[in-house]
Amino acid sequence: MPSVGVVTSREGLDALEPEWQSLWQRDLSATPFESPAWLLPWTRHLWGGGKLRVLAVRNGRDLVGLAPLFFWGYGSRPEVVRVSFLGAGITDHLGMLAAPGFEVEAARLVFERLADMSEQWHVCDLEELRPCSPLLRAELPRGVSGRNAPSGVCPVLALPETADDLYSGLQPKFRKNLRQAEARLRRDGAEFVLAAPHETVDVMRALFRLHTARWKERREPGMLAADALQRFHLEAVDRLAREGMLRLYSVRLRGEIIAAQYNLRRDGRIYYYLSGFDPAHARYSPGAALLSFIIRSTIEEGGTEFDFLRKREEYKYQWGARDRVSRRLLLTPSVLYARDVA
Repeated sequence: MPSVGVVTSREGLDALEPEWQSLWQRDLSATPFESPAWLLPWTRHLWGGGKLRVLAVRNGRDLVGLAPLFFWGYGSRPEVVRVSFLGAGITDHLGMLAAPGFEVEAARLVFERLADMSEQWHVCDLEELRPCSPLLRAELPRGVSGRNAPSGVCPVLALPETADDLYSGLQPKFRKNLRQAEARLRRDGAEFVLAAPHETVDVMRALFRLHTARWKERREPGMLAADALQRFHLEAVDRLAREGMLRLYSVRLRGEIIAAQYNLRRDGRIYYYLSGFDPAHARYSPGAALLSFIIRSTIEEGGTEFDFLRKREEYKYQWGARDRVSRRLLLTPSVLYARDVA
């Protein structure tokens, strides 16, 4: 009969990594954001503190479910202890992992374990759940109330079999602009390059610089200004590259990186996480040209889906993306308390 254990330390979480990675590979609906390659660096560099409460569901010795949670909010006035996913804040898809055939059972056991621990928390706020998450299908135990609401919106592009099929469906002016941008760059000697594993650090540092330069134009620091964020991403891309989940591209003009794009990959799905380009070369539209090259390359590699991740930005819909709404599950030990703190 399956049972639930609780991992409460970073050392315990590190020790769980091989089993965690194996379970992630078995859960074919999971994204790279739920893998240890992403969440272990987050815990090391970005976790703001609290108490680790990672719930591990086992069938005998076999790890069949994992809900990477932590409790936080201690010392607030009034004190409201919240339950969140590791990775919260900078991660577009969150959730629990489950082995095939154990999805609903593992989720039910996670809820039951949280109910058993209900004296330790006040609000369980599970954001950015993928729509197919088993947590949205399992029944809640007695004594715990839940509310299911929309969370983030991710425009997603379903990829056709050929690039010609994709481009033929674009607005003529948009299609012409993309082709002209890439042609200008290539005419002037630019290269579109997929980074090899030994090049990832250099390309990421260039991305930090390019992304910051764009934000400085708006007189804002940008999301990569913090040293901790840069350390997180440098460790994460190293891990992701070793697991075959990183797709880091750049445009190089006369030896200089003038645009870069940071993507993650799981099977035929690409996740567009971050990009930047040099404002001094804006006349080339290098960001748009690079995105076009990447989407075309993804189709040629047999990719089926390009997830633009959160934010409803116009250029995503120019490509034909359609909204996919993530879910937010808010759990409380009582309905009355949910009204007070939600």
